[in-house]
Parts: sequence; structure tokens; C-alpha cells
Amino acid sequence: MPVTFNGISSGIDTAALMKATLDAQRVPVTALQNKKTSYNAQISGLGKISSKLGELKTLATDMAKTSNVLAFTIGVGDEDVMSAKAEGESSAARYDINVTQLARAEKDRSAAFSSSLSQVKAGTLTLATAGDTSGPYTIDIVEGDELEDVVDKINGSGAKVDASIIRDGTRSYLQIVAAESGFEIGGNPDNAITVTESYTGATGQALGLTQVIGAQNALLEVDGLAAETRSNEPSDIVAGITLGLKKVGTSTLSVASDKDGTKTKLKAFVDKANELLDLVKSSTRTSDGTRAFDPDPAIERLGADVRGLIVKTIDGLSGSNTSLSRIGIETDATGRLTIDDKKLDKALATDMRGVARIFTLADTGLSANVQSLVKRNTNSVDGVIGGRTKSLNKRVDQLDTQIGRIETRIGRNQTIMQRQFTAMEKALQISQSQGSALQSLYSR
Repeated sequence: MPVTFNGISSGIDTAALMKATLDAQRVPVTALQNKKTSYNAQISGLGKISSKLGELKTLATDMAKTSNVLAFTIGVGDEDVMSAKAEGESSAARYDINVTQLARAEKDRSAAFSSSLSQVKAGTLTLATAGDTSGPYTIDIVEGDELEDVVDKINGSGAKVDASIIRDGTRSYLQIVAAESGFEIGGNPDNAITVTESYTGATGQALGLTQVIGAQNALLEVDGLAAETRSNEPSDIVAGITLGLKKVGTSTLSVASDKDGTKTKLKAFVDKANELLDLVKSSTRTSDGTRAFDPDPAIERLGADVRGLIVKTIDGLSGSNTSLSRIGIETDATGRLTIDDKKLDKALATDMRGVARIFTLADTGLSANVQSLVKRNTNSVDGVIGGRTKSLNKRVDQLDTQIGRIETRIGRNQTIMQRQFTAMEKALQISQSQGSALQSLYSR
């Protein structure tokens, strides 16, 4: 370890002198680090805005569905018979529903095996299910395959069935259940599952699959109109409503527009847009609301674009509800979005579906416009914010390189200065020692 002489012979505070010299050389580093801090703050701000844009896009994408814009109150007369939930563009109405039969899936079962480890005769098993155009599926059974091996092969084949082993206490059975209930309307119930067995092996036992429960469709009447469906959860019987059929019986179904629920969904959009606008404001305005010095133009444009969506007339719409501003969603003096309850109430009362279409209209609706705005800003290749972030990150890298070079040069200078001061102190020490010796000789 080198010895540093700190003014022992010269009386000079060489450590302080070196520090002052190196600090002067480090002034450019401080300036570069301050600039880097500024760039990193901008990158962080852009990251927060990009994240909030993603949240707004997710919400807007959901609101491309009418059921995520409009709310409905669902009433079921007998919840033991059925349940119901709104999924799409429902209509306020009342229905009398009579469920006469529930849907069920076909089940096929093998002959009895002594255990799940019993060997199955080698060959092929071919499965097809009604409505599955990707089938049929062929399962190869090889010598030595046990019953549980065949179950695994069936479940991994892609066939729309679920295979399992069930027991009666002493014997094991392979059981196959169609993944979907019912059968093709107008078709043969026995075609819900089609099984073909072909064996070539000399040992083991054939499966001998037979139907134990036949497929059947759900049957019901809606206001006296007979309906048939493969599922006990049909979404195509009453428009915009998914029914949950539970048992045979009668019930009523009532659907009513829920104005307050709809307003809550619209408020969620306004709140999310305001969260984004607040971030934009904090990035481009000072605490007293005045325009910041040299604000990022990309962020300013983003705020203007978001507010522009409010007044934009949606192409393809007519009537009174053609933009958010027409239904009471407006921009206030601070640049945030607000809801005029009276205007919104009137819009919902006049044309509730027209309010939904502002969001849901394909290609030109607000949902599509928001998604386009987000992509335009965040795309990593040519997005405004994405490109700005890449540019700032590149500048930070360049600053790191500059700082590294200066620090390396300062380190070299420090080493040189230490050597020079050390050499000077040593030389002075030798000179002083020689002077003392001479003085001692002359003083005798």
C-alpha cells in the first residue's frame, strides 16, 4: 500500500489541495449527473403515463361490449328453477319461462376390469363428438397399456370428452363423458359421442364401451314459444341474457334498465381518463397551474388528444347522442372531465342504446378511438411516448459513457498527483535531513 505524505515535510495540506483540484475537475460530472437525473425523472413520468394509458385501453376495450356500458337489473321469479345475468344488448321486458327438460351430456362406460392396472387389448379407439369438425380422434392402444394409461391417452387426444376411472367397490370401469351437453339440434342424440373399437392384440381385455346415459337437449318455452338448446346456460334464447337452467319448472324473468348502474360504468371511464390527465398535467404544469418551462410536447399533445375524444362526433351515429359531450361528459376549466348529471339522465332516458353505441360502434366508436390513441402513443417502434422514452434512455446511456470517461481521467489524475506530492515530500524530507546533518557538523 503506497504511503501518502500529507505535508509532513512541506507543511502543505496536500490532501486538501488534491481534493480541491479533483473537485474542480468533477464539476462537469455533477452537471452531467444532474442532467441524467432530469432525464430519468422524465422516463419515470413517461412510464407512469404509459401504464395509465394501458389501464384506460383495457377499460375502453371492455366497453366495446354493450353489457360493459349499459347496466340492467335482472329479476328471476323462481331461483330454484333458473338464474339469469345480462351479457349484452338486453331489452327491458318481462318473460314467462317454462323449463320442461334440462340438457345433459352422453356418458359411455366400458366393461368391468378387475382394477385400474388391468391390461387393455392392443388396437385402436376412435372417438368423434357432435359438432367437432376437428375429429375424429384415434387413440392407439399398445401391448401392455393398462386401463389408466388409456384414460390418459383419451384425455390427451384432443377429443372433446373427459375420461376417468370409476369403481363399484370391487371392479373398475373406464367412463367417457362428452365435454358438451346435448346434441346437434335436429340430429341424432346417439351421435353425441361416436365410438369405434378395433383390436389386434392377443392379450388383455377389450374396453367394450356402451352408452349408459343418452344426451338430451334442454327444452323450454318463452312466452309460449318452444325453444331447444344444447346447454343449460343458453345465451341465445333471450337476447343479451344468459340463463342458468337448474330444474324443470316455471319462472318469470324480468329485465329493467339500470340507469344508476350505467352511470357508475360511465363514471369509471371518466375517473380513469382523469387519472391520465392528472399525470399529464403534473408533467407539463407547475404547482400553480402555469405552463412549465420547456414541457414535453409529446405529453402536451397526449392531453389534448384525450380531451379531443370528448367532443369528437362518432362517425356513423345520428340523433342526439353522437359524442360524449352531447351526453354530459365534458371538460372543465382545469382540463379534467366532469359529468353533467342532468344531461346524462336526459340522454339515458331519451336513447339509452345510443349512449352505448358511442362506445361500441365498430371501428369509429370511442372504444376503437381510445385503442388507436394508446397504440399511437405507446408503440415501441413508432409510438410517440415509446419513441420519446427510447430517445431519453439513449441519452442516459450517452451520459453514463461521458461520466465514466471523466471519472476514469480524474482517477488517473488523482494517482499522478499522489505520486507527485509523495515524491515532493520525500525529497523535502531528505533535503531537510541533510541540512540538519550539515548544521550539526558546523556547530561543533
